[in-house]
Amino acid sequence: MDPCYQSLDPFRREIRLIELLEPFESGEPRLRLTTVSLFDRPAYAALSYVWGDSAVTEQVTLNGEPRQVTLNVAAALKKVKERWEAHRQGKDFCYGPEGFRLWVDALCINQNDVSERNHQVQMMSEIYSSAFTVLAWVSSEDAGTATVFEVLEALNHVVTVDCGGSFDFLASWAWKKDRPIFEHITNKKGRDAHSLRFELATFFQAFFKLQYWRRVWIMQEIFLARDLICICPSASIHRSSLSTGLICLKRLSEQFPLIERLPTSEFSEFHSFLKFLRFFSFNVGFNKLISKLSIQAAESDRTANDKAEICKRIELSVLGFRHEASDPRDHVYGLLALTGLEITPDYTKSVTEVFSDYARAIVEETKCLGYKLVFLDSMPNGLDGYQSQLPSWLPGTREYRSRSPQ
Repeated sequence: MDPCYQSLDPFRREIRLIELLEPFESGEPRLRLTTVSLFDRPAYAALSYVWGDSAVTEQVTLNGEPRQVTLNVAAALKKVKERWEAHRQGKDFCYGPEGFRLWVDALCINQNDVSERNHQVQMMSEIYSSAFTVLAWVSSEDAGTATVFEVLEALNHVVTVDCGGSFDFLASWAWKKDRPIFEHITNKKGRDAHSLRFELATFFQAFFKLQYWRRVWIMQEIFLARDLICICPSASIHRSSLSTGLICLKRLSEQFPLIERLPTSEFSEFHSFLKFLRFFSFNVGFNKLISKLSIQAAESDRTANDKAEICKRIELSVLGFRHEASDPRDHVYGLLALTGLEITPDYTKSVTEVFSDYARAIVEETKCLGYKLVFLDSMPNGLDGYQSQLPSWLPGTREYRSRSPQ
């Protein structure tokens, strides 16, 4: 029996939460686990993150016991409370007498107890939707991530304040005459806008390619979150600002032919910066990220039985195979909160059994449509390394990935 973990009562909907204690002088995180029931509506934040390379670890102390975690988890534990405190500065918020508590699956679930893991995965929807906020640790490296957040916040301000919440008003460019939106960034970096725009393009490209956005679990974590804040070591941005800023960039990039005809003198440094928007028109990662962030509004009724909703749930389930997972079974389990498929997570089953469960669930789901194999047409083909083990009728995934996110 692992000394850090006492059995959880599934009938009381129990989970464990982390209390972040004063770290050791070395900076090593010091943590304490407490058990709570979701029936009692405990106040906590849930961490959304990439595990990282399990072969490269750092020590934390959990309930007085040394515990190895990946470098990404350790970095998040050191900074997550600080970033949350900075983000909520000036806003009323009460943790309750227990203070700030955090749910992190790597530590709050006994990963060596398959039975507990099965049950906690079944509760994942409730765990994330019950948190007062989901803190998305998108990267342990600040690099350009903080600058990306700053640019998107500025664009969010343009839309919500200068344009009165209307994206259509962007086309008039009237908002720009009195707003030096990016000049403060160029001044702070001591760079001219012409040279900085290339650096910004590099920052944004790296941001869209972050391992975080490629995780299979990320879509339902974004969807389930009542409140979502993306964080890196030195900055944060709210989901609404992130989404609005990205859509603003998309709208501006679509207007690039008009931008080129604008007089440079009228927009000074901003004119040079806007030229880098050409990059976004051709960036696949950019459009995919906007699609992910829109999921929370796209699926309002996962239990509906009408044809459109059934097809939508099937399409969402297919996306599970186009994202990365350290455990191949998570391509199915990682989206159950979105798809509503009648599948019970069971990590004692083989990959073949789990994928067969998935196919059966889809067939059952589509009975009322009159064409039971509708999903076969939308599924990619071929499952690397597993073709010989799978029934011939079972669709595989050409874009399947089963490597641990680094």
